[in-house]
Amino acid sequence: MKKLVAVLVVLAVVLGAAWAGSSYWFGMKAEEQYRQILAKASSPPMLKFLVENYKRGIFASTAKVAIEFGDMGEQARKDGNGLRFVAIQEICHGPFPMGNIGDFKPVVAVIRTTVQSFPEMNAEIKKFLDEFPELKSSENRTTVFFSGNTESVLTVPAFRRTIQKDKKTDIVWEGLSAHFLFADGLKTTTGSVNAPGLQVTTPDGTFALKAAKWAVNLHRGASSLNLGDVSTEIASIDFKGSGDKAPESFRANGIKLKIDSKESANNCVDATMTMGVEQAKAADKSFDARLSFVFRKLDAESLRKFQDAMDALNMQPPASEEEMQKRMAANYLDLAAGLLKKSPEVELTEVKFTMPEGTFNGKAKVVFTDPKGSIAENPLLLLNAVTAEAECTAQESLVRYIAAQALKNLPGGGETVPGTPGSEIAESDESPAEVPESEEEDSEEAEPGAAVPDKAPSELARPAKPGLPGAPQGKALSVEEQVALTLDQLVKQDLIVKDGANYKASASYRGGKVVLNGRTIPLENLLK
Repeated sequence: MKKLVAVLVVLAVVLGAAWAGSSYWFGMKAEEQYRQILAKASSPPMLKFLVENYKRGIFASTAKVAIEFGDMGEQARKDGNGLRFVAIQEICHGPFPMGNIGDFKPVVAVIRTTVQSFPEMNAEIKKFLDEFPELKSSENRTTVFFSGNTESVLTVPAFRRTIQKDKKTDIVWEGLSAHFLFADGLKTTTGSVNAPGLQVTTPDGTFALKAAKWAVNLHRGASSLNLGDVSTEIASIDFKGSGDKAPESFRANGIKLKIDSKESANNCVDATMTMGVEQAKAADKSFDARLSFVFRKLDAESLRKFQDAMDALNMQPPASEEEMQKRMAANYLDLAAGLLKKSPEVELTEVKFTMPEGTFNGKAKVVFTDPKGSIAENPLLLLNAVTAEAECTAQESLVRYIAAQALKNLPGGGETVPGTPGSEIAESDESPAEVPESEEEDSEEAEPGAAVPDKAPSELARPAKPGLPGAPQGKALSVEEQVALTLDQLVKQDLIVKDGANYKASASYRGGKVVLNGRTIPLENLLK
């Protein structure tokens, strides 16, 4: 019995030593990968992770890491200026990290991150965390696998708060969660961020956001650009005014934005961007909209050089704003010159806008060719390097509605006027005001029965503004009649085409010539 006990004790000591030894070895591996992860995650100058302190233990280690956004000098760090905060991280060593209850899969380490306040922290960030102490209990849990892949799960707690400052503000935050997987040495990133809701209520009204989701699936291509798809979805955004702001209201449902990018032939990048709103309502008007773009043959090397140049510019910004603008303009010109060599294309494959009054549809395409010269020295080279075409269709009811609203929003709009929109003298049943004899001759031109505004006699004597071509002289035109007359004139001038219950227009540009609805218009005529 004593021998058995002794064997068990020795076995326990050996196992304990082995466990401690392996855990310490995993601790060294964990620190090595930890520093590699932060180095790869840093994207100077916009985002930097700085390990200020690392204490390695047997079963766990602790680290203090500063997270900086933007380029911060040493003095800014000392003064607590700039966007910078400090996180405390507990690194539990593998192969079976302590506290990793319920998960018996061997891993290198589990890293738990919490945010804390420090004396050197930015004053505004510290004030924000003190205002919303629940945020200090936010936690990010990162698991480091033997393959080198990492998985991160972020949890931000929900809270309610009432702030009494200039105006009472009630805030209801429903929390946030995020889940990301980083693979292939951080060259591949997949994950999502979910925010169930936010509501902010002030005396002016209530703003509410529901079910926001951001998803990403990116990989670093041969060109060192991050390509893939990124999407944003929001179930609804709502604002309801109160008090003096009561008439102001807005609601949008089903907001979506998606961007896809991939490498294509000849070291180029193709991308698509789609955005839309399923239903929106402003005041008493509802609408929905959809917009889709396609970008083809974008030179990957030019995009990468532009990205590097802008990063370098942000890392060491010039002393003056003028020099900054000059260098940025030079970077954009270099980008344009590089892109043009691959004959890029930009296509608006769909634009659709629908209201109760009708629907608008359109599409367009622009193709660039190599200008065979420096556009920086001679920008006019672009005129021969571009071909473009566009077309659109709108229901007549929608066109009339939009035109009427535009007229009503003009100064004096919405009034019934004699002869032409914008006339200074409106029709009325009132008798004309008396005019001094010195102005009698000019005032006789006014139509009998017209109301005379409260103006000086010299102003009343001025003739009305020139009318629309074809407008009946002396006849009062309502807004609807003004719209009809305007549309008729646009049709006669071939600026729009009447097609049944729709209005249509098409245009193209090639070799310095513009073709509008089948009619050629020399470019020089448009530049006069």
